[in-house]
Parts: sequence; structure tokens; C-alpha cells
Amino acid sequence: MSSRIRLTTLIILFVAFSCSETPNTPEVVLENYITSINNCDCDRALEFSTDEMHGAVQNIIEKGCVPNEEDILSITCEESNDTAVCNLRVRRETEPFGKPFGKYTYNYTYSLLKKDGQWKVWVQWKSLNLPEEFFTDLSDSTDIISSEKSFEEFYDQFISDSIFQMSRIKFPLIGTYTDYGGNTEWTKEKWPLMTWDYREEIKTTDDSVSIIQTDSSFYFGTFCRDCGFSFWMEFEKLSGKWQLTSRQENNF
Repeated sequence: MSSRIRLTTLIILFVAFSCSETPNTPEVVLENYITSINNCDCDRALEFSTDEMHGAVQNIIEKGCVPNEEDILSITCEESNDTAVCNLRVRRETEPFGKPFGKYTYNYTYSLLKKDGQWKVWVQWKSLNLPEEFFTDLSDSTDIISSEKSFEEFYDQFISDSIFQMSRIKFPLIGTYTDYGGNTEWTKEKWPLMTWDYREEIKTTDDSVSIIQTDSSFYFGTFCRDCGFSFWMEFEKLSGKWQLTSRQENNF
């Protein structure tokens, strides 16, 4: 009789353990990590992350975690041996970079690593932030901004025609060039021409990248995770014409 009781108990424990075990897939692990961060459960987030990501979680703890309400719209992952690249799409109500308050869609790319048979969040290497109404599936496209052709045409001329560029800058410009020597204001007399193409930048950079576009504004920012460099610029359509209204460069 006692043998049957012990056997029954073992079966119940096994079934209970099997039902409670979390599936070990990149999609589930990333969802658990994001949910833990949003709920300020950083200890749990550490369980789903590698040592390389622990620094990012600790940074959240040190700054004082604030609960973040957002909807996870989709997680798609591609596995290759012991690594996986996952695209995460979320929606949250926010007021990013001084834009009107509303619902915005954010797109992030994470790398995950399988260690000792367990998937762990390894690194968040790029983010493209687009207003929900302008969201475009970027997975098969190198043309990041396809919703506002007039801006692309303007930007092509802006970076290739110095006279045109100077005519489309709204001085005094918001922002400075900042380094250990202090802040330097942007002026017409000492203006460093902007000739690089942000569309090429996002194809090759491993830094965090943010892009926000509306009918009348365009924001681009890039932030180096392992150094002191950051840059952002904003264009606004004023009286029907695109103009550069802010430029900030930090180099430490």
C-alpha cells in the first residue's frame, strides 16, 4: 500500500513540475525578460540574461526602475546553432523627444545566446522608433523611411548641396557640439557641413539608433553604448519647407 502511495506521489510531483516548467525558446525567454523589466522585477530579469546584459539591468536598478506599461505586439526569432536574433515590436503611450503624446510603436533587435542548454538575452543592439501610424515592416527593406518621400528628396539635396543646406538651417540652431572642452554653439560662419547619410549609418552601426517621423518632423539619433559619443538631429517642416532645427553632438 505504501509503495502505491509513494508511486502516486512521484507521478503527481513529476506532472506538476512538467506543467510549471517554462518552455525554453528564444521567444519565451525574451518575453519573460521584457515583462520582468517592465514590472521592475530586475532580479527575475537577471535570470533571463547573460553576464553581458547584467550591466544594463544593474543600470536600471541604480537609476530607479519605473514600471513601464506597454503591449508586446510580436516577437520573431531566427536561430543559428547557439545564437538567435529576435525582433521585438511593442506599443506604448508616451511623449518621445517632445512629440505629441500618443501611442507609438517601438522596434528592437535582441541577440540571445544558449548557455548550458538555456537561452539567455545577450545584447540589445539596435532600436528603430517609429510612430505607430508610420510603421513599416523593415525586415525585408533597406529603405527605412518610405512613408514620406518628400523628406527623402529633401534630405538627398541637403547632404549634397552646400548652398541648399545653408539655406535650410534655422539659425540660431538648438543644440551644441559638446566635449571635454565645453559647449560650442553652431554658427553660420563655422558650420561643419553634414554630408553623411543616416540611411547608410543604420545599415552598419551596432549603436542604438532612434528614428521618429511624422508629417511635419523627422528625428534621428544614435547613441554609442560603449563610448561617450552621441548625436541627434531634427528637421521640421516650416511654412511647407523642411528645415534643420536642432543638432546635438556629444564626444567624450
